[in-house]
Amino acid sequence: DSTDIWVNIGDVADTGFIVLYPNANDGNFYLKGLLYNNQQAEISIFNDAGQMVYLTTVPVADKLLYTNINMKGALSGGVYMLKLKADGKLRVFKFVVVRR
Repeated sequence: DSTDIWVNIGDVADTGFIVLYPNANDGNFYLKGLLYNNQQAEISIFNDAGQMVYLTTVPVADKLLYTNINMKGALSGGVYMLKLKADGKLRVFKFVVVRR
C-alpha cells in the first residue's frame, strides 16, 4: 500500500514589478504592474530641469496598477523621470519623449 502526493507548481505573479511602456514614446504611455497592496498610488513626472510637469494619484484595485498617461502634445521631446510612490516605496523610471 502506498500514498501518492501530487504537487502542481505554477507561475507566481511577480508582485512589486512595475513596467513603463513604450519607452521611447510620444507622451502617451502606460504604467503597469502588480503591487503588494490595494492603495492610492502617486505618480509624478519631472523634466530634465527637475521641474514637476505632472502629478496624479491612481487607484490600485486587486493589487493591479494599470494606467494610461496621455500627455501627447503636452510634453516636449527629451528625457523625463516618472516617480511612483506605492507600497511605501519610491520607484523611479527614466523615459524618453520623441517628437515627430
